[in-house]
Amino acid sequence: MKRSLTHREYQDWLSLYREDPWDQDRADLRAGIVASAALAPYAKKGRQPKPVDFMLYVKTKAKQMSEESMKAILQGVAPRWNAACEK
Repeated sequence: MKRSLTHREYQDWLSLYREDPWDQDRADLRAGIVASAALAPYAKKGRQPKPVDFMLYVKTKAKQMSEESMKAILQGVAPRWNAACEK
């Protein structure tokens, strides 16, 4: 590219990007929408997954979970996982 962008061209690209961003955040959102829609029929009532639940690059503060809470969750999941694997 031998010539540089004019200010007008730069403004056009900036306007386009603001209207339809093409970066990783937008790709994560699209993937999150698909994943949440795919899992929604299997979710418990009132606990529907949200697209943000599947987005890797969301800037939110992670909740700290106690070791006891993690252990309880895994003990609940393990029997169902093992039963599904035996089928």
